[in-house]
Amino acid sequence: MTLLSIDSARITDGHRVLAESLTFEARGPRVVLLGDAAPIFATLAGRARLATGTLCVLGMAPSELGTALGLAPRDPPLMLDLSPREHTTWSARLAGIPSPQAEAEADRVLSLAGLTSVASKPLRTLGLGQKRLTVLAAAAVASPRVLAAEAPLDGLDAAWSTYVLGALGRLAGDGAAIVSVSDASEGSAGASLAAGAHDVVELAQGRATVRGAVVSSTRQQAVAAAAAPASGGVPASLGAPASSAPSAPQAAVSHGSPSQAAPPVLRQPDFLSSTVPIPTTPRRAPASLAAEDVHDEVTRIGPSPIGVFQDEVTRMGDSLAAEAGLMADEQTAPGKPPTRR
Repeated sequence: MTLLSIDSARITDGHRVLAESLTFEARGPRVVLLGDAAPIFATLAGRARLATGTLCVLGMAPSELGTALGLAPRDPPLMLDLSPREHTTWSARLAGIPSPQAEAEADRVLSLAGLTSVASKPLRTLGLGQKRLTVLAAAAVASPRVLAAEAPLDGLDAAWSTYVLGALGRLAGDGAAIVSVSDASEGSAGASLAAGAHDVVELAQGRATVRGAVVSSTRQQAVAAAAAPASGGVPASLGAPASSAPSAPQAAVSHGSPSQAAPPVLRQPDFLSSTVPIPTTPRRAPASLAAEDVHDEVTRIGPSPIGVFQDEVTRMGDSLAAEAGLMADEQTAPGKPPTRR
């Protein structure tokens, strides 16, 4: 089945053209986008629009996907005073999952992401790798049919890239996944990810080249490792228990790199060996969310980070407009000399 299809797409953010005449089809359930995939993710997130052409995921336009798409943008604004559990619970509530089921679903995906040990800590105390995992967990909390992750490995060292890659496989589960990477050089986690995809789309200079994943020695080792005793999809060098989702490597808060971790073996059987077909229906239909429940949850957790940002922009705009109005009054007042500013 075609997972991602784009036909003659001209993508714009309202001020400039981000992509022109982009056309390709990629099969699932695992698709990797190499290169500049930012216009595609911006369109999925609603930050950009199609001036011409079409963009479809599972045959649906972005506006039709709803909770069928779990989107994890690259480093979105986060309310740093919230914990991963609070952030993920908020995402579950926005997806229509009522409390306390939302809290249970948040704990489930945080466990799959290996964040249980830091689930109650403020995000400001966590490193980049743990924040990336929080965003991925929030995107997966409503059990979407497609998990789309924008550059989840960028800026991470080898150990954290490997760890995030394993978590991505567990969070995608038996659903589909679209993942973008900027570095797929030999021996990197991005190369391991691309080797395990069903289709790889190389995006360069406005052109898209689709190829099936090459069965390289990296993938052969990974597939062979999948037959070995389960390790949760994370290398033993990271200290993962065999019977549960692993704990993340110890991280330095400034950049999220492990303080003590041997170079990991880049193998992720959870992602590479997935051959499960795309489900035709969501795995769980979210329950309806009453308006009073939303009000109660907003009161308990607080406003969303995007809402806070928009409110601040509105306040700044009102202040500038008021100042401009005062200046205009001073300039046009009869019998009053112009005021220089």
